[in-house]
Formats: sequence, structure tokens, C-alpha cells
Amino acid sequence: MEKTVQAVYENGVLHPLEPLALRERQQVTVTISDKIDASTKHPL
Repeated sequence: MEKTVQAVYENGVLHPLEPLALRERQQVTVTISDKIDASTKHPL
């Protein structure tokens, strides 16, 4: 399965902004593409 989802990185953890159809502790590959948000004071 390949799916693109929005997520927020907070306190060392990525939090998806929608539910994911994954089993508990399932390993996945994550590709990061940062998005500069106008509300972000300090972009990455």
C-alpha cells in the first residue's frame, strides 16, 4: 500500500492528521517532505 498523509511532528513523534489503516506495531517506510506553514514562526 502507498498513501500520502499529512502529519505533525511534536515532542519527537509524528502524529498523522487522519486515521491510518495499520496494524499495531506495523513497520512502515516514511518519506519526509516539509511544508512551511504561514503560522510557523521558525520553519525547519
